[in-house]
Amino acid sequence: MMTLSRQNLANGFTYLALFLLPWQTRWIFARLNLGGEPWEYGVLSLYAVEILIFCAVLLRGRFHWPLKMHSLIFPGGIFFGLSFIFSFFSLVPILSFVTLFHTFFAFLLFLLLLDERLSFFTSLTYFFCGLLVPVCLGWFQVLTGTSPASTFFGLAEHMATTLGVSVIETSAGRLMRAYGSFSHPNIFGGFLAVAVFFASIFPIVFQKKKTIWFVLAAFLSSTTLIVTFSRSAWVAIVVSLILFFLFVWFERKESKRFHRSFGVMSFVLIGGCIALFGFRDAVMTRFNSTVRLEVKSVSDRVFEYGDFQTLYSSLHPMQWFYGIGSGTYTVALEQLNPGYSVWNYQPIHNTVFLFLIENGWILFLIATVWLGMYLNYFFKYRVQGGIIGIIFCVLYGTIALFDHYLWSSWSGMVLIAVSVGFSLRFVQEKEKENSG
Repeated sequence: MMTLSRQNLANGFTYLALFLLPWQTRWIFARLNLGGEPWEYGVLSLYAVEILIFCAVLLRGRFHWPLKMHSLIFPGGIFFGLSFIFSFFSLVPILSFVTLFHTFFAFLLFLLLLDERLSFFTSLTYFFCGLLVPVCLGWFQVLTGTSPASTFFGLAEHMATTLGVSVIETSAGRLMRAYGSFSHPNIFGGFLAVAVFFASIFPIVFQKKKTIWFVLAAFLSSTTLIVTFSRSAWVAIVVSLILFFLFVWFERKESKRFHRSFGVMSFVLIGGCIALFGFRDAVMTRFNSTVRLEVKSVSDRVFEYGDFQTLYSSLHPMQWFYGIGSGTYTVALEQLNPGYSVWNYQPIHNTVFLFLIENGWILFLIATVWLGMYLNYFFKYRVQGGIIGIIFCVLYGTIALFDHYLWSSWSGMVLIAVSVGFSLRFVQEKEKENSG
């Protein structure tokens, strides 16, 4: 009885962590300076969700993973062991250790999601429900051009009229992008893209569950995804859903569940079209290469690749192997080009390059090998698992090529952890169904 109660508590803390993932509530215990000024990537903190994850792990005790999952978990130990050693050689060791701390807690959440005693359906439900308030907040931000500040909820104040706030400039004025509860609209867009994807594949696994709540989640997520105006998230979800549509079309032998998938996808399309029509001028602006802010956005990214090339060529040969240190890319930029405002030092908008230069080739190769093992696990499950694995990698690969938050922020790290965990649970559920 004691064990049952303890495991229920562990499940409860995990579900609560999933529900509260979008919120940035944290204890800031130090602020580092860059060129004499505090900067956003030098904030050292502990997130409330990390405390929930810690409690869940303590209560869980020994994990119960499927035997096939063990080979995917083992490389994590090697990765974190080497990361700990390499952090001593970082440009700013304390910053790298804190980044490693966040990465480790994201990994712990991943391990919790793989535990067989945790309900996959309930986990997805809490994840979707957790996005409802941020979705409402996002629409409030777009329609009013303001966003209130809250220390408790980890919200910064935003106003469309303030320089530095993410906006779209149209003939009607400055339209604020939807931040939700996140630090940037692109991160919010990434969460919504993942929500749309998992809501779309939901009927394939849970054909006996009611689809209405996931239809609602897909509809709200797709409409709000449009008003984040995140191009990387747009491209990622469009390409992923096209691939998924083709997969569903050619795998019609299980017609009932696939028809339900088409039903969910139709609501994704309807929601997206409604938002596209309502904000068509702003959406077109995002692809207009003559608009001032869009020109600046593109030119900044072009310069980032030039800075990356210069920075990488200036590294000591040993740093090619162990990197400059997690979280220190902006520090290296400041050392390379001193004298600018801290806002000018931003990570390169490419997660792959950012991870490579901060962690070095050794950890990069370990991560690459793990990715191969991850895909191999899917393909062992034949067609359905394999194609879902490919689509999932396309989704994240697209975001990774155009943004950095998957590695540079806690929200990005934990989004990867949750999504990878959910995708592996997808295969587990299919295996249970077939064996049953």
